[in-house]
Amino acid sequence: MHTVNYSKIPPPDNVYIPAYPPIPGPKEQTIDNMLVKGKKYLENGETEKALDLFEDAYFMEPSNPWVVYYLSKSWAENGDFETAREFAARAKWLFSTDVEMRRMAMRQEALCLKALGHISAANNLLMEEKKLKTGRSD
Repeated sequence: MHTVNYSKIPPPDNVYIPAYPPIPGPKEQTIDNMLVKGKKYLENGETEKALDLFEDAYFMEPSNPWVVYYLSKSWAENGDFETAREFAARAKWLFSTDVEMRRMAMRQEALCLKALGHISAANNLLMEEKKLKTGRSD
C-alpha cells in the first residue's frame, strides 16, 4: 500500500525539497533503471507496481522531474486525478528550464483537470501550453 503523505509535499512554487531516508536495496536500483521499469509497468497496465516503484524513486530523488511526472501518470491511471494533478503541477515547475518537457507536464495537468471536471481551467492551461509552443506571450 502507498505510504506517502502527499499533504506534506510542498506546492510546485516552493523550493523546499524534503529529505527522505534512502531506500535500501541493490546499488543497481538507480533512478534511471526505476524509470525504465516503471514505464514498462504502466505500458503493461500494472499500475500498482508502477506506482510503488515511482514512489520509491521519489523518496530517493524527490526533485527529479521525470519521477514526479511519472508519479502523476501513475496516479491518473489509478484514477486519483487530484493527486495526479498535484504531481503534474510539480513536474511542470521542475521542468521549468526545458520548454518541451514543461509543455508535456502542462498537458498532463490539463488531462487531470478535465477528468476532475475543471474544463475551463484545463482549457486555459492548454492555451498557455500552446503559447509556449509558438513562443508567443500574448
